[in-house]
Amino acid sequence: MNDDNRRVAFITSGRSDLALLAPLLRGLKNHPTIEPWVVATGAHMTKLWGKTIQDIETVNDRVDILMQSNNRVSVANAIGLGVIKFSELFVKRHLKLLFLIGDRFEMMAAAVAAHCLNIPMAHAYGGERTRASQDDGWRNCMSMLARYHLTAHEEYTKRLREMAPGCDAWTVGSLSVDAIKGMTLMSRADLSQRFKLPMKRYAVVTYHPETTKGRDENIADFQQVLAAIDAWPELDYIFTFANQDAVGVEFNRMVLEFKGTHRNVKYVRHAGVDTYLSLMKYADVVIGNSSSGIMEAPYFGTPTVNIGRRQHGRIMAPSITHCEARAEQITEALRKVKRCEPCGQYGDGAVGNIIEALRRIV
Repeated sequence: MNDDNRRVAFITSGRSDLALLAPLLRGLKNHPTIEPWVVATGAHMTKLWGKTIQDIETVNDRVDILMQSNNRVSVANAIGLGVIKFSELFVKRHLKLLFLIGDRFEMMAAAVAAHCLNIPMAHAYGGERTRASQDDGWRNCMSMLARYHLTAHEEYTKRLREMAPGCDAWTVGSLSVDAIKGMTLMSRADLSQRFKLPMKRYAVVTYHPETTKGRDENIADFQQVLAAIDAWPELDYIFTFANQDAVGVEFNRMVLEFKGTHRNVKYVRHAGVDTYLSLMKYADVVIGNSSSGIMEAPYFGTPTVNIGRRQHGRIMAPSITHCEARAEQITEALRKVKRCEPCGQYGDGAVGNIIEALRRIV
């Protein structure tokens, strides 16, 4: 490896981590000592999830590990294929550092490849917990393989140091804040025109499979979510597609069928970060089990009905109401929620802190 090289590879696997990376990559543009190298993988290349690779300003490499089916075996196969392809790519590129973010299985493939090749890694957002998701396993494995750690909260830094005593860890805050602050959001009128709805009272619904549960249990849970929405016609509902986990495709089919019999339901396969955050800003409530209801919604004062155990273990704002995936519990939560004061439990922005940490590492 060339000692003068300053190339840091940033892996992005889908819409969620791209939203976080975008302000960081903008902050690193023309940096004197760090050369950002963007590698797209995972759902970015698939038409079903909006082919979001077109939303990335600069893509230096792409690693296609598209799953051919929607089950746990295909996830395992995608990881294996990813280790092979990332290894081949990393051998060709002179990397000073690999930057990984979050807890996706595609990131895990890149981490294994880099570990085998002795490429140092910085992992953002370890130390968190999501007890009803396989993401805990991916996240903790990446934390153990990485040399450097960037966390969203001091409590998460403490957990990391308990897992790996003596590790290099910085509490940097959440890039979600930078994404919100750096974006010109749409008006309510713009959203009304986009979705052909009044947008006076509406909910944003993002529900993903709980990856520690089986197919039948996940589908039964989602049926309960749809039953609650059917029983609560006071709102319009904007559904976003489930992610690329096993059973996610079936959830998306269920949304399309549900939409066909409900005039107050719209769906968007890929909203784009600006549209999604705009929707969240004006929503009466965010419903589901996405981390966006935990990380971003509180900054707008938008309440969240967090369903099930997928996000259990994260630090929560007062605007978040928890319930099980039972229609009566969800409707009861919807009766109680109300807008709150904006809450910034994850800091005032992370870009500057992360860039300073990367400058020290490189």
